Amino acid sequence: MWKRAIQGFPRVQEEEGGEGGIGGGAGDAGDAGDAGAAGSDQGGGIGGSAPAGIFKEEGSLEFRENWYDGIESLKGHENYLQQFSSFDKMVQSGRDFMSKYREKTDHLLEIPSEDSPEEVVAAYREKMGIPDAPDKYEIKPEDGILPEGSEVEAEKIKAFEAFAAEAGAPKELAQKMFNYFLKADIKEFETLQHQEQQEAQEAEKHLQETWGRDYERKTAQVKHLANEFGMAPEDQEALKIPGVAKLLGAIAGRVQEGKVTEDLGTPTDMSFGAQAKSIIHDKSNAQYDAYHNSSHPDNKMVREKVRNLLKQSVDSGEPQR
Repeated sequence: MWKRAIQGFPRVQEEEGGEGGIGGGAGDAGDAGDAGAAGSDQGGGIGGSAPAGIFKEEGSLEFRENWYDGIESLKGHENYLQQFSSFDKMVQSGRDFMSKYREKTDHLLEIPSEDSPEEVVAAYREKMGIPDAPDKYEIKPEDGILPEGSEVEAEKIKAFEAFAAEAGAPKELAQKMFNYFLKADIKEFETLQHQEQQEAQEAEKHLQETWGRDYERKTAQVKHLANEFGMAPEDQEALKIPGVAKLLGAIAGRVQEGKVTEDLGTPTDMSFGAQAKSIIHDKSNAQYDAYHNSSHPDNKMVREKVRNLLKQSVDSGEPQR
């Protein structure tokens, strides 16, 4: 449209045409082009083609006062267009706009595609802070996140670094993501730990209510029976489960009552003398009561067992204390 407005000015058209839409880049200034086009349609003007109704006089680039009046396509833009008193000022406005546009876009970064050259990809990764190898992420827990005495396994950190590299995550973002997920894991662990503690307290309360005054004695019997059956210490957390504790407590009680006469045995790592002393001195021993209570049905059997254990201790040459 500007070409139509300034056909009589080949020099200006040639110099300014490189801007690519001089008036259009300036927003409403583009509508001024329509003004030129409209003027040329009216006929007349410089060189027989420039719009005579827009300029003050033939051969001038100065616009007449209210030059935009009567141009249908420019209605509603009068307040903006009145700042242009001449064609060269309108051109300069377009230049200024393009200059400002370049200032705002020169710093923009090209986002690479699959077909982008290596230099474009490298520039993008450098600008975004994306390491070129997993170990360059150097991920580590933020100070104060981990509970005292705990640490994150090195293999887990390496796995996260590999994930971040594959995803193309910037180094700073990857570190923040790691800390976020680590905090979430710790919070979940603490929640589960709290629930387990509550369950253990409720289980203990249940056994106390069930066993009443015999709670301490039965608890000791259950633990002793678990040891005699060879239950490893790390597995004895199960004794806190009311059902398990009740079962072993019932077995221990039936042994003491003489209703279970089979010898439950003792841990294989106990010497003969230690077994005898356990029966005599350890109140949690399932045969303690039978040994000390002469009216117990198994009293004679248990006492005979102790005598045999002591004899075997001497005969085997065990140190006597």
